[in-house]
Amino acid sequence: MKSIFASKTFWVNALTSVITMGTYLVDSSFFVNNPEFVAIAGTVIGALNVALRLITKEPVSIKKIEEVK
Repeated sequence: MKSIFASKTFWVNALTSVITMGTYLVDSSFFVNNPEFVAIAGTVIGALNVALRLITKEPVSIKKIEEVK
């Protein structure tokens, strides 16, 4: 099991959250005035998450789990 911080899916979603919140804080009307951007961005982010999920090989964990011997 690998650390969540080694997960590409985690980092893509964390970056998406930071960019989205930053955009909102800089110009809160951006999303209201650009609904096509919201639709395209949502589709791209969803597709990227599906692609990352398909290439995932092992589970992630916030805590390191000790191997039982």
